[in-house]
Amino acid sequence: MFFFLFFYALGFVQAQELMPATKVVDSSIDQLGFFKISRPLGYSVLDDSSERLDFTDSLNSLPGIQMRNTGSPVLSIRGSQSSSRVLVMEEGISLNFSDGVGFNPLFLAKENSDGAAIMKGPASSSFGKDAMAGAIDFRSKRTPGLGATQSFGTFNTTSSFARYGQQDKSTFTQVTAFQEHTDGSYRTRNDNETLRSTLLLNGNLGGGTWKSYHLIARQIGSIPGATDFPFPSVFNNIGHLHSLEGGLPLTESSRFFTQTTWAVLEQNYDGSPSKTQSTKQTLRFQKDFSAFTLEVFDQLSLEDFTASYLGPDKKSASYNEAGAYAQIILQEKLQGLLAARVDTALGDVLPSIGITGENEMGWQYFAHYSLGYHPASLTQKYSQSSGLIGNPNIKSEHSDEVDLGFQKNFESYFVKFDAFNRNMSDLIENQLVTPGTLTPRNTGHGNAQGFEFSGWAIINSYKMGGELSYLQNKNTDTNLTLSLSPATQISAFVEKAFDKLSLKFQGTSWSSYLDRSLSTGALTTIAGWTTFDFFSSYALNTHLTLKFSLLNITDQARQLTLGYPEPQRSYRISLGENF
Repeated sequence: MFFFLFFYALGFVQAQELMPATKVVDSSIDQLGFFKISRPLGYSVLDDSSERLDFTDSLNSLPGIQMRNTGSPVLSIRGSQSSSRVLVMEEGISLNFSDGVGFNPLFLAKENSDGAAIMKGPASSSFGKDAMAGAIDFRSKRTPGLGATQSFGTFNTTSSFARYGQQDKSTFTQVTAFQEHTDGSYRTRNDNETLRSTLLLNGNLGGGTWKSYHLIARQIGSIPGATDFPFPSVFNNIGHLHSLEGGLPLTESSRFFTQTTWAVLEQNYDGSPSKTQSTKQTLRFQKDFSAFTLEVFDQLSLEDFTASYLGPDKKSASYNEAGAYAQIILQEKLQGLLAARVDTALGDVLPSIGITGENEMGWQYFAHYSLGYHPASLTQKYSQSSGLIGNPNIKSEHSDEVDLGFQKNFESYFVKFDAFNRNMSDLIENQLVTPGTLTPRNTGHGNAQGFEFSGWAIINSYKMGGELSYLQNKNTDTNLTLSLSPATQISAFVEKAFDKLSLKFQGTSWSSYLDRSLSTGALTTIAGWTTFDFFSSYALNTHLTLKFSLLNITDQARQLTLGYPEPQRSYRISLGENF
């Protein structure tokens, strides 16, 4: 009831989409979730210049990332292929579950996002079992006062958003409410309705800090099938996410931190219900010395999963991961980082080492080596469905990666280069054992090599920039290219700001790549795609802003879901006000 009272009292709506543009995070060592890292985060994707119908298009425009939410959901970093191999966080809270799907977008409050910090490459030494290929942390926008936005667009898409924040001397409180409906942008049915509300509180108490975050959401709708699996499904999902964290100084040089998270996800696809309950408890102790900072931590995860294809019994998973990291000052502008984590149940030990520095001319450079792992999901172990028979004996997947790069942030231009070499072993792949029946096995070994370049410059008040990635990702046993590994991704933009008007034009291109068939498990070639997008924003007054976006201007078809080309040409108009 609170959601609807809050929402209709304000009567405005916001575009769900965030992030068309990208911004490179400039600091050499930055915070992702709880932990420091020893290489630049890469990109923080912002929503300042436009709205998109699907936020995945914004992430897809970044080099090295492939993402889709529907059909067969995927989040792949540098050809990692599976969503479960990438950790996704909201406000530093892990959203991944042990059912094998990875994160669920129902828990992402995209309508109030201030961007996403993205770390590419294994990060398990800091973030654990779900960060085998990378980690993404979505961050909430914090704005005192009342704000609201209303938008509509192609495919009968309407969305409504309202936010209220209050700041006093020691506490910030913010509540949001969101509703969106769309008939779906594909050429087959994929309508959905989303309701979501959040509550964020953080402040200072007794010399310490605390934060409480709560999210409640529901989504109903349909998912399109594919040409080789032509059976759309309907769904009804409900999610709850609650987190409480705090930090307390023990002495002038030592601190204690704790985070408790509880999440529930209830899903029902075509009358097949499932329910996941997850509890995570993290304890951290940090101590500053003269030349380095040392932190030790312990993270306990407990999860219960029930689903019709697992049989009548509830399946449980528990992980206890402990570790430490040390950030070491080697010279005035040279720092190192050592980190290690061990899974006490599986025995996996995951070290990482990194170094970052800056020369006299302001060029920042970095080198980093890290390991990642991901245990088999409950579905992969225990499924008893007609199409997938679980294998309780499969081992954890593993990865290791070396990154080398540099960056420089000048007054009027920016450049960044990152070269990498990654190996993946014991990859779990579904193999056909009888006609129509698959079973998971450790059969995959991959090697990914490539580079990513990004940069921008301001010339005669025009900001122009682009990004380029090159990737060769092959199975080292067969020398065949792995799925979701386009050889090149290119993005270029030009933008101009006037007194009250800002304009941006962006083009993005992907080369062809392989994707895996939903029904047979075989690889299928997906044709390359080039799209052009236009964004504009006009300030009507100091509080009211009108935004318009025209996406995929040339109506190019991309087969993100096998056999159905999408997205189509679309537009979005939004009107937002901050009081």
